[in-house]
Amino acid sequence: MKKNITSWLFLLGVLSLSTSCQLVRKLTTDPVYAPPTRPSGPVPTTIPTAEPVLVDAPIETVPEAPTLRQKIASTAIQYRGIPYQSAGKTPETGFDCSGFTSYVMQQYNIRLSPSTRTQYEQGKVKSIEDAQPGDLIFFRQRPKDPISHVALVVYRDAFTLRVVHSTSSRGVIEEDLMQSGYWKPKIDIVRDVLNP
Repeated sequence: MKKNITSWLFLLGVLSLSTSCQLVRKLTTDPVYAPPTRPSGPVPTTIPTAEPVLVDAPIETVPEAPTLRQKIASTAIQYRGIPYQSAGKTPETGFDCSGFTSYVMQQYNIRLSPSTRTQYEQGKVKSIEDAQPGDLIFFRQRPKDPISHVALVVYRDAFTLRVVHSTSSRGVIEEDLMQSGYWKPKIDIVRDVLNP
């Protein structure tokens, strides 16, 4: 009996092996089950696309050189805090209003009188709306009074008119004339002394 069971197990093993060998032979010889073959020729290294892909690369920009007007404005701003001095014409002695504007312009070889009333005659007249950095703004206490003060424009947009000037009360300061209840009503004229 034991011998018969062993014989049966042996026979089952042989049949099983025979069936699996036939299956392997079928998988390797039947065209339906044939494994994919590698195409002949060189293997492409890139995948062609219908259209080139554009990548947005950052554009390097070279900063523009500052204009003469911007340089004058930057220079004027550097003197904020210098005290007022009647007839003062240098940072060491202090500035009065026209001494200040004359000194700043002198740094750029622009000849400007140190007198407010004489500066008022220099350059060409502009409208307040056309004021640019480097232009001068002149003031009168009252409409028929003589010119009494001058300031240098450092920035202008639709709502702002920033100037640097030497005031008797605070020395050299920067302020927005459009926000000044004291200076705005006293504006008389704008003069361009850079393009006379």
